[in-house]
Amino acid sequence: MPASRARALRALAAAGALALVALTGLVGPAGAATETTRTRIRGPLIQAQADVLDGCIERHVFVQAMADTTGEPIVLVLDSRVDVCGGDTGSFGEGQATPDLLDVRPNLSSGRLVATVPITTFDGEPAGTIELDLTFTGTGPITATRFRQKVTDPGGTTITTTIRDSSRAAVVTGEPAIDFQFAMIGNVRQGQVVRTHT
Repeated sequence: MPASRARALRALAAAGALALVALTGLVGPAGAATETTRTRIRGPLIQAQADVLDGCIERHVFVQAMADTTGEPIVLVLDSRVDVCGGDTGSFGEGQATPDLLDVRPNLSSGRLVATVPITTFDGEPAGTIELDLTFTGTGPITATRFRQKVTDPGGTTITTTIRDSSRAAVVTGEPAIDFQFAMIGNVRQGQVVRTHT
């Protein structure tokens, strides 16, 4: 084999080995490696809250539905009832489920949430279910949120957060037939990148 060709092959082999080592994290400044974790939330968002006084019973209901970090829809319900005539005794329940329907129009004109949510007490005891069949109608202006922040801690971990959300106040009709004083629909686009140097 000619000497020039042999030198070229050795140079190519050396370059390939260096690339392989670099890809496996064995080459870097002072042997450092970087671990990157990415979290992303995309999709519709629905929220509603009601405070209702029926005789001596004051009821607080909070509903939120959105996509989780895996892209799957989830609905959360908090339901508390307080006897304001009997020493503020009462009960608290919470539950979550996968909704049968979670939809928000891209222009935030309307939204719909249909779900059956099992409720449990603080002690984990079953407390029935809440049937949700709610229609949201957007009202008023659309609010756009644009935010980006990059923070590096003393240990060298960098956290970059990006938010590009849009939301709109809404009125709610449907079941349960209670007066939701606050409601909103939106589209969520949020992400976070965490880079840790080891």
